[in-house]
Formats: sequence, C-alpha cells, structure tokens
Amino acid sequence: MAEIKTKRCCRCNQILPVDCFNKRSRAKDGLQAMCKACKTKWSQEYYATHPERLEEVKKYSSEWYKKDRVERKEILRELRIIRTGSSFVL
Repeated sequence: MAEIKTKRCCRCNQILPVDCFNKRSRAKDGLQAMCKACKTKWSQEYYATHPERLEEVKKYSSEWYKKDRVERKEILRELRIIRTGSSFVL
C-alpha cells in the first residue's frame, strides 16, 4: 500500500502534508479530517460557546487522572514486590 504524503483539510480545503494532521485510528487513512490548526481553532470556538461542556471535560479529566494515578501506584507496588520478593519495600 502506498503511503500518503498530503491530505486535504475538510475545513480550510488546503492540501497539506500529513504531519499537519493528528492521528485518528478509526479513520481509513489513520488521520483526522481537520488539520491541526483548524482543529485548534474549532475547539477554541466550541468551548467558548459551550462553557458547561468545558467544565464537564475538566471534571472528567481530573477524576480520570486521580483514578489512573492510584492504579499506577498499585501496579508499581506490585512490580516492586515481584522484583524484590518483599512486600515491605515502598
């Protein structure tokens, strides 16, 4: 399969190099339809007009980070026990 080198942005209609697009695993070509610049501008406009959605995203991200942090600590603790053979190592 030939590797694509350029792509057209669905918002600004410019043909740009593929490194100007973020990855998206669900897309056929593996890239988002909007270029990074358009996506940034779109996000800023969207969250400026939907402040309640921004608060939801911030809350979810904060909760996820705290949960993930606890899980990472548990995994690291288990790995240390396996490596050292002792549960007293912090």
